[in-house]
Amino acid sequence: MPENTHKSDYLNYSFEDFLQDDFFISSIKEPSGESEIFWANFQNEKPDNIQEYILAKQYLQSIAAPADPLSDDEISHMWNNISSHRNGDKKRKRGKPLFITIGVAASIAILAISFPFLTDIFSGKNTSDIIAYADKNKVELPDNSEIQLIISDNKTILFDEKEATITYDQNEIKTEKGVLEKEKSVTIHQLIIPKGKRSVLTLSDGSKLWANAGSRVIYPSEFGKDKREIYVDGEIFVEVAKDASKPFFVRTKDMSVQALGTSFNVMAYESDALKRVVLVSGIVKVETEESKGTILNPNTMFQTQGGDEKIIPVEADKYISWIKGLYLFRNERLGVVFERLSRYYGIHIECSPEASMIRCSGKLDLKDNIEEIMKGLSFDGKIIYSQEGNIYKINKN
Repeated sequence: MPENTHKSDYLNYSFEDFLQDDFFISSIKEPSGESEIFWANFQNEKPDNIQEYILAKQYLQSIAAPADPLSDDEISHMWNNISSHRNGDKKRKRGKPLFITIGVAASIAILAISFPFLTDIFSGKNTSDIIAYADKNKVELPDNSEIQLIISDNKTILFDEKEATITYDQNEIKTEKGVLEKEKSVTIHQLIIPKGKRSVLTLSDGSKLWANAGSRVIYPSEFGKDKREIYVDGEIFVEVAKDASKPFFVRTKDMSVQALGTSFNVMAYESDALKRVVLVSGIVKVETEESKGTILNPNTMFQTQGGDEKIIPVEADKYISWIKGLYLFRNERLGVVFERLSRYYGIHIECSPEASMIRCSGKLDLKDNIEEIMKGLSFDGKIIYSQEGNIYKINKN
């Protein structure tokens, strides 16, 4: 550990500052007993910038190192480029360490390549053409039960399957309906999923997303050179393909979620006041009008409702169970449960205010028909239900 290194030196560090500090980088890539004690003490003090520290640590741990080490001259040149990119002639906070391991040299190389990307992804920018497109080209959920893939103003493909699988690659769009040739120019597509249906969509970069019932997803047929972004009105689970040169954004009406290679769930139906982002793995940053940016760690949930924002520890698997045909919930209001079931099964459920406030926990197999689901939820006698045509009415017993 360099001499005269104190915890106070790092109390005001930002995410970028940590990534330019040699002692921090070597501590993460080649930890020693001394450095582990140093950073444990730093975390125990719970400084105001603890999220910046955690984010920088997770990023260093997530990147892959190239096989060949760099020379001291190459490393020095990269650091100079990073410093110039940030603040002109701003000096580095520490001198070069007495030794640089292969792992540290490799991490510096990757940071030098991806630093402009990191500056953009965590800068708080939320300007997006796709948001304007979504507002201008809003498509209401159809009354019919067919999934719609809107490729252009005069070309729409309909799917009557329960779950449509759509895959984009370099030249084609593959579906159950056959193979379509992609336009050479970048075009914006919309995937409209009615209640009672779902879809699995593989984007052109290899990112894979599951779209839940009652959702609308807008995305380009081919991503541009500097970023990847999609728009969502509804619920998706997405596994983002890693590409350090292109940040991945999920835009919604009220939120922007920025990600590195990661997997997370976004529930943001425009018609619902409650919005959620649940992180399964990796790193994401959530932005709203109320907050400049919230960094999520795995197994945490960002929740916003009526301007009230919370970060809650959760078991992330429960929030993505729907992609496997299960619905897991704990201490949830029945009104929320029935709202989700209404979308999932494509039926209308009317829940009385008294019944809506009842809290419950359980596991529902969504492969069961709705009648079996209703019987299971009313088993303990707290509620009763009746059916009138395609409408279920729920009341407190």
